[in-house]
Amino acid sequence: MLQSRTLGPHNAAQTATCQWVHVDAATVDDVQPLVAKYHLPAPWVAAALNPHADPRLEGLDGKDGVQGLILLRVPYTTQNPNNHQVFETAPLAVIMRDDLVVTISGQPLSILPDIERLGAAHDNVPAFAAGIVQTVCHEFTDAAEDVDADTRAMESRVTNSSHNDLLLEIMALSKSLVFLGAALNHSHTVVHKLLNTTSIFAHDGIGAVLLHRANIELGQALTLNDSTEKILDQYNATISAIVANNLNLIMKVLTSVSIILAIPPIISGIWGQNTWLPWSNHDYGFWVVVGLALALSLIVAWWLRRKEYF
Repeated sequence: MLQSRTLGPHNAAQTATCQWVHVDAATVDDVQPLVAKYHLPAPWVAAALNPHADPRLEGLDGKDGVQGLILLRVPYTTQNPNNHQVFETAPLAVIMRDDLVVTISGQPLSILPDIERLGAAHDNVPAFAAGIVQTVCHEFTDAAEDVDADTRAMESRVTNSSHNDLLLEIMALSKSLVFLGAALNHSHTVVHKLLNTTSIFAHDGIGAVLLHRANIELGQALTLNDSTEKILDQYNATISAIVANNLNLIMKVLTSVSIILAIPPIISGIWGQNTWLPWSNHDYGFWVVVGLALALSLIVAWWLRRKEYF
């Protein structure tokens, strides 16, 4: 989806000089006209279509005005083969010139309405670009909070649910944390460089404030992501211990039952020998043997129960 608008409030659109162009769920065919029309560097545009591109900066040295690339990664939700929600990240290219901001994403952006509101609030390129960075960082914080909430909700089900279901859910959450953690670390480096080495934003008061907020958001998201990952590791160890303990209990019960059930065949086998045995010539002999086998079985069952074998 291609959209274009001038930056700033609607009532100031006639005097606005800066323009924002955005391509959502972009393809090669979508971006080729932009490269030709706005003379955009092809490698910068290609980075937005590369699903494995890491966040980085290019240009933005301030020597030739505003000219550069801020490549970010934005979290989005998808379903894994086990129908669990998973967070993944997709690249978002923010290409800036003195009077133009071009944003390109290979995935539909859930933060697009927020970016549109930023476009209506800021009428200059540095402030608008810094606002996009801050919005993306806030989205990471929201994603980390969602994973943390799912992890905390799992706590009450650790001892009650099927361990397979929980392990699959932990696997999905761990996958989300891996994607979020990798993007967060790279994004934190990018924001740090924007704050400390890029003069374009240093001279724009609003942009500097937004980048400072973005840096705080990233720090919170990183802390939450790391702590959630440690909690998931504990849950995984707990579930493994519970499964092993349940298996031990099952084996103890099965062994005890096997011992008890082995007593009647032993008794009947002894009294089935072709030799003289007590009560072999009496009608009540059968019931004596049955009673003896039952009594021995009950005694052994009582002893095993006392030893807490089942």
